[in-house]
This record gives sequence, C-alpha cells and structure tokens, in this order.
Amino acid sequence: PPVSGSLFNAQVAVIDTYRGAITADRPFIVDASTSTARGKRSEELRFGSVVAVNPGVYEVDLQGPNGEAKAKHALVAVNRESYVVIRTGAEVEELIVFPHSSPNDLPHSGAPAARGLAWAALAVVSGALVTATV
Repeated sequence: PPVSGSLFNAQVAVIDTYRGAITADRPFIVDASTSTARGKRSEELRFGSVVAVNPGVYEVDLQGPNGEAKAKHALVAVNRESYVVIRTGAEVEELIVFPHSSPNDLPHSGAPAARGLAWAALAVVSGALVTATV
C-alpha cells in the first residue's frame, strides 16, 4: 500500500489534480522552525509520491520556475498521521493540505534537530490513485 499505518513518522501523499495550462510549478516543503545560513531548509515534493516527515511545523509552497511562490499552505505534521497535499484548480493553482493538525499536538522535546526535515521516499503512488482522485 502507498501509505502505511505502521510507520511512526507522519506521511504526506502529494497529488496533482490541476486542470489548467501545463505549468512547471513544483511543490516544496519548507521547515518553518529552523533556518540555515542560506535561509530556511526546503525539499521538493514530487507529485505522485509519498514521503515521511518528522513532527514539526512546515509550509508547503507551490513555486514557479523562477522560484516565486504561487501558493502557500501551512502543514503541522504529527507522528502516526497521514496527510495529503493536493495541487488543484482549473485556471488558478491552489494547494490543499488535509487534515489540519494543531501545533499543540507536537511533542515538546526542545531538540530542534528532531523537528528538522527527515525524508524517506516510501512509495510512488500509482497512476490509478491519481486518476481515482479526479
């Protein structure tokens, strides 16, 4: 199965249902809790994939080819929860993140590294899943 209920970390499925003109816009997940010398840490999310993330507060940005943010949405990732990020729309691109978790549900370990990005590609969502969402 693409999303596994036995994993400890939060899982994020990334689905593209946008029906507008073909664009090169790509989703990125940005760690809202830490910064580096070059800015906030971010990772590209690939449409049709499932990734595991550590608990924490993130922002999902839909970025155009030159890096400008076309849409943004908050994501609070809690262990043992599954989330979906959907790019949707017909003319204007929008992002949906579901479900919405509260920052109060996060463990308060005080260790910033525990909230950093920790990516592991779990599975590629089959074309049937993407087709089934349309």
